[in-house]
Amino acid sequence: MKKLLGALIAGWVVSGATAAWAQIAVIDLRYVFDNHQRYKQQVQQLRQRVQAAEAELNKQRQRIRQLIRERDKYKVDSAQYKQLDAEIAQLRAQVEAQFRLQQKDFLRQEARIQMQVYNEIQAEVQAFAQRNRLVIVIQFNGRKPKDNTPPEVVRYVNRLVVYHHPGIDITQQIVQSLNARVARNPQQPIRPGVPLPPRR
Repeated sequence: MKKLLGALIAGWVVSGATAAWAQIAVIDLRYVFDNHQRYKQQVQQLRQRVQAAEAELNKQRQRIRQLIRERDKYKVDSAQYKQLDAEIAQLRAQVEAQFRLQQKDFLRQEARIQMQVYNEIQAEVQAFAQRNRLVIVIQFNGRKPKDNTPPEVVRYVNRLVVYHHPGIDITQQIVQSLNARVARNPQQPIRPGVPLPPRR
């Protein structure tokens, strides 16, 4: 992929295509996600639902602890101990099953949010590229490594884009445009292939 991309870019530059710099742009998608108001709102709403579900599970776990304390007052071979032990086992199984189901559901919701927002970003980038006659927009990572640990360094040195002229970075324009659309119409995301309304 890197070789193919390098060959394409080199081909445009070497062939003497007019305004080669203006035909290529880069975008820091992670930054766009982190600063996209709709994404932040949806993630916050999901986080609140996760916290509410965790609080409910914690109540049930507290109930299990109470039952354990109550059970331990009896002798192991007594009928009361066995009855409470069975109730504890059943409640534990229910809590574990509920936790796994909720975890799966929240992961699906998170993926759906990410896909929806990615499609919105893609549509905005496509519209921007068409207006500005860009032939390619390349994703890059603008973050510096937090520290010199091996995983951070490996991620940093394996970046697809090693250098770019600051003038071809469209990240801020896309963030501003997306957030302006969210401010005008908070409930309606845009999608690739759907014409954008004219800008006022």
